[in-house]
Amino acid sequence: MSRRYLIPLALAALAAVSAAPARAGGAEDVGSQIVIPLVAYTNMLTTRVFIHNHDATAVVVQLRYVGEASTNTPGMQICTPGGTSLTLPLGAVVELDLTDPVASGCKLSPPGEQGMFVILAQPAKNGLVVGRISARARIDVTNPSTPSRRQVQYVDGIPLGQLDTTENVHVASGLAWDPAGAVLPGTKLTTDCFAAAFWDGSGAGGMIGSLRLEDYYGGQLGHDVKFALKPFQIVRLADVFSLAGVPPGPFRDVHGEFSFTGFGDEVLAFCRTTLVSPQGRSFGLQVAQVAEPTEESRRREFFADSTPGARKFSIAPTATRELHGIFVRHPDIAVCFVNSTDDLVITAVAPDGTKFTNTSTKTPDFGLLGQSFQGPSDLWGLEITWATTAAKTATVDYQIFCFSGNGTSLADVLADP
Repeated sequence: MSRRYLIPLALAALAAVSAAPARAGGAEDVGSQIVIPLVAYTNMLTTRVFIHNHDATAVVVQLRYVGEASTNTPGMQICTPGGTSLTLPLGAVVELDLTDPVASGCKLSPPGEQGMFVILAQPAKNGLVVGRISARARIDVTNPSTPSRRQVQYVDGIPLGQLDTTENVHVASGLAWDPAGAVLPGTKLTTDCFAAAFWDGSGAGGMIGSLRLEDYYGGQLGHDVKFALKPFQIVRLADVFSLAGVPPGPFRDVHGEFSFTGFGDEVLAFCRTTLVSPQGRSFGLQVAQVAEPTEESRRREFFADSTPGARKFSIAPTATRELHGIFVRHPDIAVCFVNSTDDLVITAVAPDGTKFTNTSTKTPDFGLLGQSFQGPSDLWGLEITWATTAAKTATVDYQIFCFSGNGTSLADVLADP
């Protein structure tokens, strides 16, 4: 590692940072289910969470804190602000201190707390409000020996529908290690990594993960680090270079590859590099990403009346059904409608064949926790059929509207019976 690389890094990381105006995420970070990868309450770290309601009406959200396995309150707890849930007024940005048992409803025992925070919009009765929210955490880093020096780190919330699954390799880049201060005397540079699992959609009851460290050229450093994950659990791999048996550094531009067993459940991984020097302590966060995700593009609201090939959506009087497909990212709240000059029925069909129908032009809310289908993000069907009240005098065109929190793909025709 060159001295030319580390000196600018140290100066930039340890410079006093003035707090920017707190806000939640932008439009591209909006979803109905949001995870903030890291919140922390230690002797040096405090966190404030900001939740932004982007919907046109108030949204009720459920809050879940998942403590890292080695902390004071490990595992998942459902937080109950005010003894129930949290209501986000129209357009509001709500600020929370998770150590406040009244305002947040979370029961934490700082110092020594770190974990992830999950925000779940609850479905509205009219089926139109699916809870478009975003969130962000502000982590303040205060060094007891130099209280005038403070770093402010923002951790953006990620829509759960944007997370990738155990099917993919998740890569965190830019990891570094210099535990003995070989480049900058008096400093210490270490990296911890974290991995988290969410709902047990596959029914596997958990998974085995593996972290491999590779240098800039793809050569492995040390050996694979194995770990186990249960649903709704987050684990910390402290000082991963030491865990992997890597010879003393320094190292830079290392990437960590996370692989998982399992059957398509959503997972999250990230690494945190810590720089300690006589001037204080600084952190950098690297969220693991998938180079070639399997998900298609997503639209949180869409109107479709034809395929990309300009074939109009239509159903003949003699047809039994028309079948469309949309890619749904779980967990989510989705609802679809069909509109035509004659009476039609729309039914959502889960990948396992479970059907969600009101025998009307509107589906029930689907994709929710607690429903019969709890599988991973996958292709759903939308069946268009004739209602019993339909005149069926001629072929009719129709349109499909869908609303969701995480976004779905467009409703292309899958098959003509």
